[in-house]
Amino acid sequence: MKFIDLSDIEISLICDGDLRLAAQIVIRLRNRGARKIRLCYPTDQYLVYANADIDAIKVPCPQATQNHFKSSVSNATIVISLLYNNYEKQEMLLDACTEQGVALLITWDSGMELEHYVRDKQCPRTRLHKLLLNHRATNKNKPDATRWILFQVGIFDEEILKNDISTVTTAFNSPNQFIFLNITVKEDLAQLIVETIVSREIQLDRNYVVGDFVAHTYLGHVYQVATKGVRLNLGMPAEISDFEVTNALRLSGIVSARPLPRILYPGCSLFFYKLGIEISFQHDAAIYKILKHHRRTTFKEWIHNQFYDCSK
Repeated sequence: MKFIDLSDIEISLICDGDLRLAAQIVIRLRNRGARKIRLCYPTDQYLVYANADIDAIKVPCPQATQNHFKSSVSNATIVISLLYNNYEKQEMLLDACTEQGVALLITWDSGMELEHYVRDKQCPRTRLHKLLLNHRATNKNKPDATRWILFQVGIFDEEILKNDISTVTTAFNSPNQFIFLNITVKEDLAQLIVETIVSREIQLDRNYVVGDFVAHTYLGHVYQVATKGVRLNLGMPAEISDFEVTNALRLSGIVSARPLPRILYPGCSLFFYKLGIEISFQHDAAIYKILKHHRRTTFKEWIHNQFYDCSK
């Protein structure tokens, strides 16, 4: 199979404070032959990024106005946005990409949205997803318009080590119910981003769900391993495929689990507390079927690597 050559393509990463994810994306871009990588980071993150061991041109860039973003994406063919759930900055970045003639914008959000921003309750979408769909509709007859890919990620792996996510079961009445949450490993997302860029099979101007659906019982165990020194149980079932699905086992996705933001961010404001989650219960997501050669890093595998020495 032929892949797209990245060696002469200008690629800009628009960063936030997620140094680990930025570094992983750059490593994988380099592995695929990319040579022209510019890492644009917020000026208030200078000490974090300037001294980081990342093989890219590192440029401090203000992010207050659309003109700032226009400068950051100038000459870029591909832009990768790490702005995550910051809708206002994502909106300015999309407009800047459109004005500067960027060919492809890759971004992601968590599928979490404040309820009063959801216009269609029957088919809820985040503001970013809706913005990108409107962009597609407006530019459908413009072959040179900026194309996009939106990844919809779960809770990032490292949050599981900081917060006892298993207590999400308090949102439900049945103590015997298994709750599966979408967990995204950052290294896996970085690999997917790069494989999406070079693949000729991926359809543009659409969203893709990524991540693993992991049982709340396993997440609670991992939290105990990380914070209490409990020995990692290598045989404990984690993903849906690890369970024998019978009538005795109740499976659930999470739909508007209001306690979850409070669990993740105990000090969050009431405004943030009203966040709800809409998770598509597709544990075998389309992106993994399209990228058939993708070497997937699951959350369970990532945990084993993190705590391997502790489990011996």
